[in-house]
Amino acid sequence: MQNGIFIPASVVRIAVGALAAALVAAIAFSAPDAVRYFKMEKM
Repeated sequence: MQNGIFIPASVVRIAVGALAAALVAAIAFSAPDAVRYFKMEKM
């Protein structure tokens, strides 16, 4: 199965981390009030 399509685990981890960070940033920018309320609820 070594046909040149090998993705290292570190690259996958970085990509997933970047995607999660982008998602969190998008949510925070689009709904700051909801995020603030959610943080207050978790405290």
